[in-house]
Amino acid sequence: MELTSSSVTWLAMVILVITAAVTKIATGRKRSATDLTCKMPPPPPVVNSIALLRLLPTLFRSGLPAILHQLYMKFGSVFTISVAGLLKMTFLVGPEVSAHFFQGLESEVSHGNLFEFTVPMFGKEIAHGVDSATKNEQARFFVDALKPARLRIHVDPMVQEVEDYFAKWGQHGTVDLRRELEQLLLLISGRCLLGKEVMGTMFDEVCSLFRDIEGGVNMMSVFFPYTPLIPSNRRRDMARERLHAIFSDIVRSRKQQQGDGVDKDVLQSLIDSRYKVDGRATTEAEVAALMICLLFAAKHTSAYTSVWTGARLLSHGKFLAAAVDEQDEIVRQHGINGGRITDHYGSLMEMRTLHSCIKETLRLHPPVPVLTRTAHKQFTVRTREGHEYAVPAGHTIACPIVISNQVPYIYKDGHLYDPGRFGPGREEDKVGGKFSYASFGGGRTSCVGEGYAYMQIKVIWSHLLRNFELRLLSPLPKSDWSKTMAATKLARVKRPIALNPRSNRPLPPVVNSIALLEHLPRLFTKGVIALMHDLYTRFGNVFTATFLVGPEVSAHFYQGMDSEISQGDLYKFTVPMFAKGLDYFAKWGETVGLAWAESCSHTSQLRHTFDATKHTPNSQKIFSEIVRSRRDTNQLPAEQDRWKLRDRTRGHGTPEGPWGNGEWLRDTNVTGARLLTHDKFVTEALEEQKHMIQKHGDHICYNVLLDMDILHCCIKEA
Repeated sequence: MELTSSSVTWLAMVILVITAAVTKIATGRKRSATDLTCKMPPPPPVVNSIALLRLLPTLFRSGLPAILHQLYMKFGSVFTISVAGLLKMTFLVGPEVSAHFFQGLESEVSHGNLFEFTVPMFGKEIAHGVDSATKNEQARFFVDALKPARLRIHVDPMVQEVEDYFAKWGQHGTVDLRRELEQLLLLISGRCLLGKEVMGTMFDEVCSLFRDIEGGVNMMSVFFPYTPLIPSNRRRDMARERLHAIFSDIVRSRKQQQGDGVDKDVLQSLIDSRYKVDGRATTEAEVAALMICLLFAAKHTSAYTSVWTGARLLSHGKFLAAAVDEQDEIVRQHGINGGRITDHYGSLMEMRTLHSCIKETLRLHPPVPVLTRTAHKQFTVRTREGHEYAVPAGHTIACPIVISNQVPYIYKDGHLYDPGRFGPGREEDKVGGKFSYASFGGGRTSCVGEGYAYMQIKVIWSHLLRNFELRLLSPLPKSDWSKTMAATKLARVKRPIALNPRSNRPLPPVVNSIALLEHLPRLFTKGVIALMHDLYTRFGNVFTATFLVGPEVSAHFYQGMDSEISQGDLYKFTVPMFAKGLDYFAKWGETVGLAWAESCSHTSQLRHTFDATKHTPNSQKIFSEIVRSRRDTNQLPAEQDRWKLRDRTRGHGTPEGPWGNGEWLRDTNVTGARLLTHDKFVTEALEEQKHMIQKHGDHICYNVLLDMDILHCCIKEA
């Protein structure tokens, strides 16, 4: 269910009012004992209800970040919003006042019940459904599974998914960037997080179930997370139960496996995790819940940031050019075999410009614009100007990342997109000190998937920058903070590809419909070959619908990786010809083709194959016998007799003929038509066959064929 800006604003206010009211009731409005002789710092300045009413036009016109920025400029880095005395929410802006927010003990500051609605989404076995000690242990499981030492094993699978996905984009066109990247990130998550079992036959089902989980995040589910009267809640609960069943079966199966056959993916890492308190292993239900939670976080954060990275880069030519130049340098340093990179992990670590572009995107567009906690004990903060404030227990405290990431005394022109601010000589986030950059949180609540997120975003955009010329067709989208889960509006990207996809050369000349109509008489009278020759003479050796004529432009056609260029569905009609069980396109190269290449690589095996097969369907053997049939006749065949010989040749391709099932029938016909209409070459072939008979006798064997140079050249020329 889509939420408007106003509905979500009121939703947030009502949630906080309820939280504040419950806190007041629980504490019984008791005040802790105070030492009157000790002078306490004053509470933060308060924004009362009347002041908030004055800001409502700004709220509806520009959104919540605009209001927070106005309040920050007026009251400073610490202020409290109070609504009728029930709702008291204290905002902490900037690194100087945020330390306790990020580093405070769980007994002093925590999420409280603010995220109770996530329990029926993931399960009561993890996160906000368990006590703090168990939750901290489970956070450690994520840290171990996604630590840098283990991230390396995910790079190659990520690259493979990205290459396979973008290979389907075609030559040029327009795409919905958000939809494309969301689908791609689901595939990456399935490959690296969920395991091969899910990627097999259950991936589509898991994706569908996951969408039902996402659909459970709406205004009604936040208010009433457990009621079955809401349809989205029922779908969410059924999807969660089914996902738990799927992952429980996988966990049970993997626990029965032993040795090196077990995958070293994130799923297996969670299965192998142990609680430090009692040493017990994770249960099937816990692993299932952890996987749903991890997939939810990975998809939303990475999809949101990937789209905004593209939108920002394509709107700033200077930084786009710098990122492209970096990719060129990476290819020069790490590329082999025509520029293909083999050390993907090492190259990703060197992409400092692209890393800064992504980091700057996150500074301006943090996936979660405002982080919230509940203060269980009073604490004191000191501002940059030296003012001290006491934040009372029971307040909801908020750290507006979207404002803190742009404070002017840390970030110069913080409202502008400038990845150079993180480069050598500036490093504004480090100069500003701890918690100056908090897009991934900080302290004990920092995001454990930061490294994983950067890695998969860099894999995606490094491939796009190296292989495509991109242009943003729609205007730079605006951040839409009106949804419960942060999102961005759709972007359209045009991606033309030439022979060198990122070159400045124009696309090949196009043979349009009118030009094709002009050549139709030529097609019907002389055939498609004559038509192709006319187009080649007129347009040169490259023209579109893209034909590549000549060796200079054909290298990629023959040598390109399957992820870059393949037969696609062009030969799908052969599937019912051969067998349903044979995936002709995907398996031909690695089964039949490789087996034949291996066989033919050894001369002895090829000789054995020929000699053991009495009726080998080979063009050279066929024509050596046809030519020999004329050796006692000085008169060459007349025109009509030559076509009879062609029919005779075709007869050899029938099941009754002596050369089997006609596998080389087409080549045989063409060679016969050419050879029997050129007296000079028939004579030369005849003389060679007489020499073969004198040297080897009438029997045609492997060694005899190797000596037939003239006949071989005739077949090759045909």
